Amino acid sequence: MINTNLIQEDFQQSTIEDLFPCLKDKQYNFNIVPEKIVYMNNGIEYYYVEIECDDSKFVINAYGKEAEKLFYVVHYQFE
Repeated sequence: MINTNLIQEDFQQSTIEDLFPCLKDKQYNFNIVPEKIVYMNNGIEYYYVEIECDDSKFVINAYGKEAEKLFYVVHYQFE
């Protein structure tokens, strides 16, 4: 699940695929977009992006299969 309270108060969907069109519509800026998925010491995949809008910054973190989805959406669907 993704906490979307910072993006839109009434946003009910919580999947990565549903989140990014909302971000795109609001013209958020992606400050940090790593080029690779990171593997933590325990072997679990990890990926994140840092997003900024006005004076607010926040990070979307994902682990495991969700990290793969986040990477794919950021690099292939959100362009």
